[in-house]
Amino acid sequence: MEKVVLERIKIEPMTEGDLPEIMEIEIDSFPTPWSENSFHYELKDKDVASLMVARHDRQLLGYVCYWIIFKEIHIMNLAVHKAFRRQGIGETLIRTALKEAKDKGGKRATLEVRASNLPAVSLYEKLGFTKTAIRHNYYDVPREDALVMWLYDLKGIE
Repeated sequence: MEKVVLERIKIEPMTEGDLPEIMEIEIDSFPTPWSENSFHYELKDKDVASLMVARHDRQLLGYVCYWIIFKEIHIMNLAVHKAFRRQGIGETLIRTALKEAKDKGGKRATLEVRASNLPAVSLYEKLGFTKTAIRHNYYDVPREDALVMWLYDLKGIE
């Protein structure tokens, strides 16, 4: 695991030029990764979708994708390069996304997460998300339930 200094991480909008690095992280992070076309589509849908990356110097460390629909934020995708996990990068990305969404009028946030992804569940709970439902057999490979989590009030997000 490589160490980074959180204060030196920059969060900035994702661009098409980021996609080769994004796809490496995506494929390494998920058994059923998004396709490159999915990211292209999200980048073009500026009315709903927002995508951001975390960088340390020129190294792309991770990314987040979220939607804002009717004042609800839906965290669609979050991943951090495996060499940089457990250093606060995912938390920084989520906090930045929630703050930006709040500034755009978002009031509450939701997401789905694999029931077995305990590090992610722990992160979301740390940020104030609560488990509200289970979507049985939501994920295909491997077949697994999703936890539905909500953060009902973004007032405390800074």
